[in-house]
Amino acid sequence: MTRSPVVFLMATIATSLAQPGLTGTLYTVPNGTFFQQPAGETVTTINDTSGSISTLQTAINSARTANATRFLIINLKSNTEYLVTTTPLILGSKMCLSGSSNTSIAASSSTTATSLIKITGGSSYTSVNYLTLNGNQADLYGIEAPGVSRVSLDQLVIRQTGKDGLFLQGLGSANFDNQITVTRCEVSEATTAAGIHLSATTQATCLDNLCHNNAYGILLESSAHASLINNQAKFNTLSGIGVTNITWSKITHNLCQGNGTGFSIAGATNLNQWNFIVSNEIRTSSEGISLGGYANVLHDNLFASDVTSPLVLRSDAGVNRIITTSTPLSAPGQDYFYPPTALNRHTNPIMNGKGRTDITTSATTLSAIQTAYNAARTSNPNNVTVLQLTAPTITGDAPLSLSSNTCVLLDGTIKLNPGVVAFSAANSTFLSISGGTVDGQNTTGRNGVTFSNCSRFVIDQMNWKNFGVKTTRVTGSDVLALLSCGTPSIVGHCTLDGGAARGIWAKGGGGYIMSDNSSANMNMDGIDVDAYTSYSLIQFNSTPGNIRSGLFVEEAAKYNQLIGNLTSSNPIGINVYSMVAGPTSYNSFIANTCQANTRGLRTGGAIYKSTNTTTKVVTTTTNRADHNFFFNNVVRETPKSSNSSDAAICAQAYGSENYFVRHSLTSNVKDYSDTTSAVFFNSPFSTTSFTPSSGYFDWQQSFAWSASASLPDADPNQNRLPNLLEYALDLNPLSETPPTLPSVGWNTTTLDGPWLTFTYRHNLKADDLTYEILSSDDLLTWSVLNVDEVSTFSETVDANPDGDGSCEILRIRTFADPSLNKLFLRLRVTRQ
Repeated sequence: MTRSPVVFLMATIATSLAQPGLTGTLYTVPNGTFFQQPAGETVTTINDTSGSISTLQTAINSARTANATRFLIINLKSNTEYLVTTTPLILGSKMCLSGSSNTSIAASSSTTATSLIKITGGSSYTSVNYLTLNGNQADLYGIEAPGVSRVSLDQLVIRQTGKDGLFLQGLGSANFDNQITVTRCEVSEATTAAGIHLSATTQATCLDNLCHNNAYGILLESSAHASLINNQAKFNTLSGIGVTNITWSKITHNLCQGNGTGFSIAGATNLNQWNFIVSNEIRTSSEGISLGGYANVLHDNLFASDVTSPLVLRSDAGVNRIITTSTPLSAPGQDYFYPPTALNRHTNPIMNGKGRTDITTSATTLSAIQTAYNAARTSNPNNVTVLQLTAPTITGDAPLSLSSNTCVLLDGTIKLNPGVVAFSAANSTFLSISGGTVDGQNTTGRNGVTFSNCSRFVIDQMNWKNFGVKTTRVTGSDVLALLSCGTPSIVGHCTLDGGAARGIWAKGGGGYIMSDNSSANMNMDGIDVDAYTSYSLIQFNSTPGNIRSGLFVEEAAKYNQLIGNLTSSNPIGINVYSMVAGPTSYNSFIANTCQANTRGLRTGGAIYKSTNTTTKVVTTTTNRADHNFFFNNVVRETPKSSNSSDAAICAQAYGSENYFVRHSLTSNVKDYSDTTSAVFFNSPFSTTSFTPSSGYFDWQQSFAWSASASLPDADPNQNRLPNLLEYALDLNPLSETPPTLPSVGWNTTTLDGPWLTFTYRHNLKADDLTYEILSSDDLLTWSVLNVDEVSTFSETVDANPDGDGSCEILRIRTFADPSLNKLFLRLRVTRQ
């Protein structure tokens, strides 16, 4: 007979305290013992055993009809796939859905549903956790939630949805008390949509999520005061994180890798403004940050060398504020400031359109330095002045008064005389002070720094010590006094130790960034966000051993976001209060740790009476702490106290709608004292973690390539093998070396033959692939060769051909029927 061995390859996808970037895991598994009411709470529990969406929906509807206000705790059947055909599973208010081991909800092959789960409009206090959702590439959402509030999603795996994996729409960017949280979710393969899509939200939080192989990893639209923290966005074709028409949101410590664009910041200049993009890491993208909008702040972002264009200005970009300390950026027409610092003493341009004048002085008194500085500015009034102070010890005999466009580098120690401020500035912009030590020598009655009405400044990598004994309060002895300063006012990586008043005091103004500082042993507070201070980011600071509070947010301070701070051994860890100035409101406290404080988290207010000196009329004002958001904070080791209000959480009177969600309270003598002004939502949680994605995604991450080049059907090395087959055969998709392809052979030496053989490399880590050898005698009709050990055998030719245990070489041997004059074999690889 004529023997024509032919090999075909076919790949199909089945339809079935911190550096920039990630900071480890911020989310802590909560341990709430009640859902909303600390005492006397009754809930209805549904433990589904049917595995049927329709049966489960009937049970949910019946339970809600029986009681309109109870929480419904809905537990799905383990090891079960629930199929969605025409209607999604529908949830409403006060419903908490939890999966179990190997529980999933999936689209059927004929589904017409709009989503797998729908949270109905107007719902609140709804949660979904510990569940896999598989869209099977159907045209639907994983979870669809239009017009909802206080929805909490945690530990979900969502894949292969034709629409957004998660679509969550709040109640509008100007409406508070509609916080939405998404944590620890892995969302992938929404190839024409977003993994996580948030719209019309206020104080939304995305934390510790992984979004990969979507069009957008995370898409945030028409929202305000959102917090996107510690997320990973990888291999998304359009953008890792995209935002449109958002205001006053904080996007910090995220990793964007292998996306078309790392960050896309789009929208009209009057709608997309005042957002902070801080301490993110961007790798392997053609564009790092695509920047539009107005007055958005970029600071401390890290661009890897394989980012082609770190900063791209959109055609609709207004003037934004770019303060970079590690990487020079091309930013024409922007408020650009690249100051030299103690860790980066560069010689590049510092501001657009300005030269630089470098003055190096070994003068040993601040007054002499002031003289040299003034002379340099007089000679070069239009330049940025870089003042390098090289003396090991400098006597602070007079304040060093700084003007706009000035950078100070301090090598040694300034020892302040009594009554002398080290640095002062008023109504100035584009300032920096970096390096060295300022020693107050335990004299008091003056600040270390006094900046008034300044903005666009950086205080970086400095030590401040001995500003008074902490046991005795002395007014006017704050170490860093920042008064009515504007966006951005940056204090980073500084150490403050010892003071008779506050460590860092921000009073008035807004747009402060305080990051990675330690402020300890102060008579008052480590960091005080004081009267009317707003729109600030306080992150990853440490505030131990202060006399009043570790972190104090007080006196009508609003819209501030405090993230990932550690406060320990203070009377109050985080204190949110108002005594005289009006409500302290709309602040967010996310993933902070309060350890061994007498009181952990405290909210409260006071009644203030004032008397008109002329009319003698007494006016009584109730000052409150209202509408603050506390999410996933850890409070531990709160000790025993004789004060009944001392506890891990104390939400006192004179306040309302202080929203506490998913906290971890551990080893406290008392977890709760007052709860008058608190609203709780302790949704169910799992202590078991999902195993992160493996398979193709792991393989994808092992190469430095873009999202489009890394798609399963792409062929970046143009060897006619799509990436899916390169993965299946454990090959390098970027190598120009000819690949080791499967081969067909003819075997007449083995008994009971003749045999047609098919030899191929098998990736041992490809647990998401199905390998099949197909046979045909006419190239039209194909059938799977079943290894039956009679007419078809599977053999291992080499168990470790590459020496690293990653693959093996297999050979399929099938009997060649002499009655056939031709037989064709091919490999089919299917990814689930």
